[in-house]
Amino acid sequence: LCLDALDSNDSGEVDISDPSHLLRHLFLGASAPPAPWQECGLDPSADGLGCASFPACEVVAPPPNPSEAIALLRAAEDGEVDVMVTGAVVTYKRPAVGGAPGGFFLQADAAGPAIVVELDPLSLDPEPQVGDLLSLRATELGTIYDARAIRALADYEVLESGIDVSTLAQEVSNAADLVDALDDYESELITLTCTLQSEFAFAGGGHLSAVVSTAAISDNSDLRLRITDSLHDSLAAKNNLVNGCVLSLTGPMWRFRGQAQPSAYSLDDIAVDDCPAPPSPRVTGAAAGSRTEVTISFDMEIDAESIGDPEAAFTFAPELGISEAAVQGDQVILTTEEQAAGIDYTVTVADTVTSPLGSGVDPEANSASFTSMGSGFSISSVDYPVIAHGASLQITGNQLSSASEVTIGGEPQGFTADSDSQLTVASVLDSTPTGSTELIVTSEAGASAAFDLTVIHLVINEVDCDQTSTDAGEFVELSAGIAGVDLSGYVLVLYNGNGDRVYDKRQLTGVTNDEGMLIVGPSGFAPEPQVVWGGATNQLQNGADGVGLHQGDIEDFPGGADVGNYALIDAVVYGTSDGADAGLLDGLFGAGNALAGQLDENANRSKDTESIQRCGTGRLDSANWSVAAPTPGAANTCLPDNIFLPPAE
Repeated sequence: LCLDALDSNDSGEVDISDPSHLLRHLFLGASAPPAPWQECGLDPSADGLGCASFPACEVVAPPPNPSEAIALLRAAEDGEVDVMVTGAVVTYKRPAVGGAPGGFFLQADAAGPAIVVELDPLSLDPEPQVGDLLSLRATELGTIYDARAIRALADYEVLESGIDVSTLAQEVSNAADLVDALDDYESELITLTCTLQSEFAFAGGGHLSAVVSTAAISDNSDLRLRITDSLHDSLAAKNNLVNGCVLSLTGPMWRFRGQAQPSAYSLDDIAVDDCPAPPSPRVTGAAAGSRTEVTISFDMEIDAESIGDPEAAFTFAPELGISEAAVQGDQVILTTEEQAAGIDYTVTVADTVTSPLGSGVDPEANSASFTSMGSGFSISSVDYPVIAHGASLQITGNQLSSASEVTIGGEPQGFTADSDSQLTVASVLDSTPTGSTELIVTSEAGASAAFDLTVIHLVINEVDCDQTSTDAGEFVELSAGIAGVDLSGYVLVLYNGNGDRVYDKRQLTGVTNDEGMLIVGPSGFAPEPQVVWGGATNQLQNGADGVGLHQGDIEDFPGGADVGNYALIDAVVYGTSDGADAGLLDGLFGAGNALAGQLDENANRSKDTESIQRCGTGRLDSANWSVAAPTPGAANTCLPDNIFLPPAE
């Protein structure tokens, strides 16, 4: 459109409102003025009519329909573009999370298409808001894990505000093609009711995702709800956010390559409709910290507000008065009147003590027994009755500040005296005998009574990260060297080589099999794993990636955290013909460690049918491994001709 087409005589008024212009056309018999969307010649012309008496005009095409413009962008190559988008609506604003920039989504019709603008909304003036009708020129196009994105723009203008975007949202709960026809839904505003089918796992910096099902789709691990860590925590603080929870959301359909990822970023956009009843806390133990202190341990966090009067919430037999109760996560520390020396006590917890979700203590697991500290030098408890080589051990007792030696199985250990009631062995030596053994603390006054411990040599024994087609048989096998031991208190952490960060973790539970092994794998795997992944397929990255075996709780390893060797017992860095990941190797083994190396499941060019298997015995040692047919739950295949040493890094 040009000014000549609206004001052909340059009078300063639009032709249709210029009486003199219309009269001149009427009485001088000139041809009709050019129509809108036509380009005229230069003016004023010699005849004074403008546009040189309206010669033939060049047709200028109007801006494309906004949906057509978005479709044009979606089909274009990455790089510089010049496409005008006029009349598209901002349907959703995405905040900057985990290092990814903020942005907003554009859509003009309920059936799509849509596109994301990967620009900080604050960089535009005025800042776009949901419901704004925009005009802009896209000047650069990019791709984010197969999602098309506008990355630069010009001629930005807000044409209208306050449009109801709910009219653009598609209800897709009954759509069976969300994954198969993902291109048709990408970036579009959707409403969806879904059911959680897996635990949440790392899904990019600051994000978590979980497999979901809908009324039309089940058992498809490529349909995943994706939300931020903070939104997950807000939902989980009030709901038992586990498999079976039903949620409703309104948000954009994001994608990670072939994964369809319905997304939400605000509590206003997602609601928990129903969840299974939260589990009841169970008492897992009690220990005397001193003659006036008792720590009660539970299998989950306790709500401090639920305790109220501690003498109503906790009772002792024999009777003990209680003056104070302090909650520290999954432990409650009671201050009592002085306990008799060396006496067995039982503490019982009332069901008025609850988890943060309001479930009362399980009446079938509401008590624990402990022995009070003796009047002299003694050991009363340890934090890890099953202790691994390389793990730390806290010893509680009486008059321990006078300790001069700590031995486990007769092997002297390094230790520090934290207080008169606590010692810490920072790292149990690998030379310590394994199996059932005795802990003894010695002082100048003599030795304590022996305290029973079980020592294990805990290592990652086998990793299978890749199978033919869909990876449905991925597993990690751990070896403790002893049958029937409980590995609670240890965590398997998965590290993504893309960024060298935590992407998933599993708290170990259950006991080792007859071979002294424990398997982490998919549900239904043979043999049945003691610990299962959050989904049925594609749970282990194919490399270069890492697996760490740590002492602690899963809360110590949040999704997206940097790789590190905190409380590390063992580690494997692996790949499938991938280049060495120095970040993982240095982060887990330490820079310059000669024992570090990246293991290759594809060493025999058979990654789909073979696994990485330990043939040596050393912890944190990448030497002496083999690649052979998987042997989950059984002895590894370590024939001389299939043992390989990874290349030095």
